[in-house]
Amino acid sequence: DGILYEFDPAYRQKLKKERLAVDRSFGASLRRLRLQRGLKRTDFAPIASKTIARIERGDVERPQGKTLAAIEKRLGMRADQIESF
Repeated sequence: DGILYEFDPAYRQKLKKERLAVDRSFGASLRRLRLQRGLKRTDFAPIASKTIARIERGDVERPQGKTLAAIEKRLGMRADQIESF
């Protein structure tokens, strides 16, 4: 597996998709919802697209305050609903 991962980009992409499908973090759930609804990271204004990317990557475990409120408003869902998606 290590050799395939190192030299085969298609294999790396396949593993990444599999990991994202089973990840149950807030960021992974946000990413799944965003993609399912056909939204871009820039659609969450006034939140910067870089902030959304950081949340989805897991750099931020769970957003707080205005950021969380803006995400909830844009998706029309509460944070606990987003997290369980």
